[in-house]
Amino acid sequence: MYISELELQGFKSFAYKTNVSFDKGITAIVGPNGCGKSNIVDAMRWVLGEQRPTLLRSSSMSNVIFNGTAKKNALGMAEVYLTFVNNKGLLPTEYNEVTIGRRLYRSGESEYLINGTTCRLKDITDLFMDTGMSSDAYSVIELKMVEEILNDKNNDRRRLFEEAAGVTRYKEKRKKTFRKLDETQADLQRVEDILVEVRKKTNSLEKQAEKAQKAKKFKKELEHLDKALNKHEYSKIKEELEPLEERIDNADKEKKEIIAKAEKLEEEAEEARKALSKKERQQSEAQRRVSQLNSKIRDTETTLEITQEKIANEENVIEQYTSDIEQSEKDLEDLREAFESSKKKLATFDDDLEKAEKNLAESKERYSEIQQEYNKEQEKLNRLEKEFSQANQDLNDLQTKRIKIESRLENTEGDLIRIREEIEDLEDEIMNFRGEKKLANEKLQKAIKARDQQQEKLQSAREQREKLSEKRNTLKDQIRSHQSKLDSVQSEIQLLQDIANSNEAFPSSVQFLLENHAGKFSQLEVVSNVLSTDEKHAVALEAVLADALNYIVVDTLDDARKAATLLKEHDKGRATFIPLDQLSDSYTTASDSLANQVETESKFNALKELLLGNVRVFNSVDEAYSSLNNNGHTGVTLDGEVITNTQFFKSGSKSKNAGIRVGLKDKIAKLEDKAGSISSEIQSSEDLLEDVQQQYEAIDLNELEQELKEKEKQVRNIENNINSFEHKIEIYQKNIGELKNRRESLIDNEDSSQQQLDQLQPKQKELQQKLKDLHEQQEQKKETLQELDEERSIAQSRYNDAQLKHQDLKNKVENHERDIKRAQEGIKNLKKRLKIRSEKTEEAKERIDKYQSTIEQLKDELSTLKEKKQEADKQLEQAEEASGKQR
Repeated sequence: MYISELELQGFKSFAYKTNVSFDKGITAIVGPNGCGKSNIVDAMRWVLGEQRPTLLRSSSMSNVIFNGTAKKNALGMAEVYLTFVNNKGLLPTEYNEVTIGRRLYRSGESEYLINGTTCRLKDITDLFMDTGMSSDAYSVIELKMVEEILNDKNNDRRRLFEEAAGVTRYKEKRKKTFRKLDETQADLQRVEDILVEVRKKTNSLEKQAEKAQKAKKFKKELEHLDKALNKHEYSKIKEELEPLEERIDNADKEKKEIIAKAEKLEEEAEEARKALSKKERQQSEAQRRVSQLNSKIRDTETTLEITQEKIANEENVIEQYTSDIEQSEKDLEDLREAFESSKKKLATFDDDLEKAEKNLAESKERYSEIQQEYNKEQEKLNRLEKEFSQANQDLNDLQTKRIKIESRLENTEGDLIRIREEIEDLEDEIMNFRGEKKLANEKLQKAIKARDQQQEKLQSAREQREKLSEKRNTLKDQIRSHQSKLDSVQSEIQLLQDIANSNEAFPSSVQFLLENHAGKFSQLEVVSNVLSTDEKHAVALEAVLADALNYIVVDTLDDARKAATLLKEHDKGRATFIPLDQLSDSYTTASDSLANQVETESKFNALKELLLGNVRVFNSVDEAYSSLNNNGHTGVTLDGEVITNTQFFKSGSKSKNAGIRVGLKDKIAKLEDKAGSISSEIQSSEDLLEDVQQQYEAIDLNELEQELKEKEKQVRNIENNINSFEHKIEIYQKNIGELKNRRESLIDNEDSSQQQLDQLQPKQKELQQKLKDLHEQQEQKKETLQELDEERSIAQSRYNDAQLKHQDLKNKVENHERDIKRAQEGIKNLKKRLKIRSEKTEEAKERIDKYQSTIEQLKDELSTLKEKKQEADKQLEQAEEASGKQR
C-alpha cells in the first residue's frame, strides 16, 4: 500500500486546487525554505484526522483555511483528499484505491469522507489502524520527529515501534475495554445506590405492612366482638319474645296488646337486624366502630326507656286490677247482703200474690224494655271500648314511631356533627399538606437552582479542566519544541566550540601559536575570529578571504617578528602576520563593498577595509562579470563564487560547513545567548506547566459529580414528597366529597324524619283528643248502664217478686232458693273473678320483675357498650396516632 495522490484546495498556502502525484519510489519532499513542504505534510496529517492545531503549526484549527493575500481573497473552506493504492490488501476494504477526504468551514463545521461518502473520524481511524498510516504514525516524518525519535522523550520511539508492530489496534481495544469496565463499575455503583434506596423503601413498606397486619387483626377482633354482641342482643330479644308469645293465649283482651308488643319487638328485632346489617357494612373502618357503639348505646337507652314504659303500663294494669278487685269485693259483699235479705224475704213472703200478678205483666214489660235498652247501651259501650282500645293502640304505635323518629333524628344529628368534625379535620389536614407542599415547592426550586448551579459549576470545571489540559498539552508541545531547539543550538555550540578549541581548521603553525603562546602577546588573533557577518554573507566572506582567514593579527611589527622567531625555534612552519601598526588609518572602500556587511572592533576597521574594501557582493556570477569590467575590484556571490581582480574565477560545490569559520566566537556568543533565551523560555513554560498542572489537579471532578448526584437526589426526594402530598390531598378531597354527599343524604333524611315527626304531632294530638272523648263517652255509658242496671235490677226484682207472688207458695220457696242459688253463683263468680284478677296481678308483678331484670341487663349491656366504646375510642386514637406517625 502506498500514497498515490494528494489533492489540496484552500489549505494554508494552497489557495488553488493543487494535485500532487506520488509515483513508486518517492519517499521525501524537498525544496527551498517557504515553498510549502511542511504544508504538504500538515495536509496529510490533517486529512488523516489530526485534531491538535499546534502540531499543524497553527493557533487554532480555522487558521488552516487560506486567509487571503493582496491579490486573492480569503476562502471559506479548506479541503484535502488523499488517495491510497491498496495493492497488498492491508486496508479492510474491497476497493483497490481508497480516497479519504476532510473539509473544514469557517463556521467550524467539518466533514470526513471515504471514497466520496460522508463518514466519521472514527471510521477513518479504524480503517488505517495498524497500517502505519495515521496522523501521528511513522509513515509521515518531519525533521523534528527525527530529533524526537533520537532523543526518545515521552516514549515517542516506543509508540512508533508499536504502530509498526501492529499492536495499536489491540491497545485501542484494551483502552475501550478498560473504559467499558470503568463505565460498568460506575453503573454498578449507581445500581448499589439504587439498591440502598430500594432497601430503605422496602424497610418502610415492611413497617407499613406490619401496621396493616395489626390493623387487619384488630378489624377481625372488632368483627368478632360485633357479631358476639349482635348475637347476644338477638338472643335477648328472642328470649323476651318467647314469654310474650306464651302469654298471648292467656286472655283475649291481652292478646291484641301482646300481639302489638310482639309486633313491636319484632320491629325492634328487624331494626336490630338492620342495625346489624348496617354494622357489618361499616365494620371496615375503625372510626365507624365508635359511631356504631354510640348508635347501639342510644338504641339500648331507647329500649331501656320502652321497657320502663312497659313497667309503667303493667303498673297501670295492676292498679286497674286492684281497683277491679276492690269493686268485686264490694259486689260480693252486696250479694251476700242480698243473699241474707232473700232468705229473710223467703221467710216473711206470704201474701201480695194478686198484687204481684198484676205487677207481673208490668214488671215483665218494664224489665224487657230496660233489658233491651241495657243491651243497646252495652253494645255501644263495647264499641266504645273497642274504639278506645284501638285508639290507645294507635297512640302507642304513634308514640313508638315518634320515639324511633326522634332517636333517628338524634343519631342523624350526631352523625352530622361527626361528619362536620371529620370534614374540618380533613380540611385542616389538606391545608397542612398544601402548606407543606408549598414549602416543598420552595425547597424544590432552591434544590433545582442548586442542582443547576452545581451542573454549571461541573460544566465550568470540565471546560476549565479541558482548557487546562489543552494548555498543558500546548505547553508540553512548546517545551518539547523549545527543548528540541535548545538541543539543536547546544549541538551547534558544541560543534563550534570544538572547532574553536581544537583549531584544527588552522595550519599547524597557527595552531602552535594560538595554543601555546597566545598569552605572550597583547594581541594574537586570527582574521576569522576578528571579522564577523550575518549568515547571508558568511559564505561569501569565507570564500573571498580564503587563506587570509588564517592570517595572524598582532599589534606591532615586533610582535610579528617575535612570533616568527618562535615558529623558527620550534620548527612549526610559516605563518602570515598582520601588524596593526603598519596599516594606514583607512582604505578606499566601494559603496557595495563586502566590508559594509562585516562587523569588527574599531581597531580592526583598517584591516577590514584593507582586506574587503575592493570586494563587491553580487547575486550571481553573470551580474559580477557585467559589473566589474576589469576595474581592479574583486567580486563574490552569496554562494561563495569569486572573481578576482585578475579575472580569475573560483567556483564549484559548496561545503556543508561553508561560512562556519567566519566570526566563530561571535557565533558561539550569539548561540549561547540564544540557548540562554530558549532555556529561560523552557523554564518559564515548565513553571507555567507546573502551575497549570496544579490547577488541573485542584479541579476534583469526582467530588463535583458526587455533589451533583447529591443535589439531584435531593431534587428527586423533594419531588417524591410533593407527589405524596398531592396524592394525600387528592384522597382527602375525595373523602371530603364522600362525607359531604353523605351529609346531604343525612340532611335529606333528617328533613324527611322531621316532616314525619311534624306530621305525627297533629295525629298524636288527634288520637289523644279521641281517647279523651272516648273515655268521656265510656264514663257516660257506664253511668247510663249503671242506672239501667239498677233499673233492671229493680225491674228484675219486681218481676221476680211478682212471679213469686203469682206462683204457689211452694214455688215461692223454690224461687227464693233459686235466688239464693243465683246469689251463691254470683258470689262464686265474683270469687273466681277475684282469683283471676289476683293471678293477673301476680303475673303483671312477675312481668314487672322480668322487666326490672331486663332493665338491669340493659344497664349492664349499656355499661359494657360504654366500656367497649371507650376501648374502641382508645383503639381509634391509637390507630390515628399510628397513621399520623406513618405519615
